[in-house]
Amino acid sequence: MLGRVNAAARWINWGTLPLGGLVGGALATALGVRTTMWIAVVGGCSAGLWLFFSPLRGMHDNPLGQPDPVARRP
Repeated sequence: MLGRVNAAARWINWGTLPLGGLVGGALATALGVRTTMWIAVVGGCSAGLWLFFSPLRGMHDNPLGQPDPVARRP
């Protein structure tokens, strides 16, 4: 199972590289290399903001260790 997960992750990660190259090339042609690099820097620095503002940040306990109260009902 781990091999399949690894293969799927590689397929997604490496499969987007040509698309990113095409988008970067089109942006560099339209806006210039310096502007495109700044867009890449801002995008890279803000990539984790969705996780920072998500409800996951407030989770402190592992919910998997607690018993499910619904499953105990006869």
